[in-house]
Amino acid sequence: MIESIDLVLGEIKTHFHKDKPLNTVVAQELLSGYRVTHGSTVNIVINRKPVEKGHNYLNESQGGGLFRYRLKDGFLKRHIRVRLNSFGVSVDLFDGFMKPGEEIWLLIPRKNNSTVFLYEDGELIKTLVYDAG
Repeated sequence: MIESIDLVLGEIKTHFHKDKPLNTVVAQELLSGYRVTHGSTVNIVINRKPVEKGHNYLNESQGGGLFRYRLKDGFLKRHIRVRLNSFGVSVDLFDGFMKPGEEIWLLIPRKNNSTVFLYEDGELIKTLVYDAG
C-alpha cells in the first residue's frame, strides 16, 4: 500500500504492546497527516512479542516457513510480486508474470521476524508475518 502511492517502505521495527492486536502497525514515521514528497521513506513499527532471551540460533535449525500462492483461474496473465522484509532489508523474492492457475512456493527464513507482501498487478493483496520463535 505504501509503494502504491509512490512512497518507499523503509525500516520495519517491532515493539510489543499487550493492549494492542498482534502483527498490526502501532507507529510510523513519517507521521500521518504530514506532507510528504514523491519517493519519501516510511518506517513502521509492528506489534510483536519479543524473541526469548538466550535463544541460540547458531546451534539450532529452525528452517523456514512455507509461502504458497495459487493464481485464480481466468484468461489473462497477472503480474505477481512477492516482497520479503527481513533482517532489516526488503528484497523481491519473485517478480514476474504468472498464468491463471499457476502456483508459487517460497521458503521464508524463520531465524528472524519476517514479513511477506504479495502484490497482484501492483495491488497489495496479502501480508503474512512469520515470527521467529
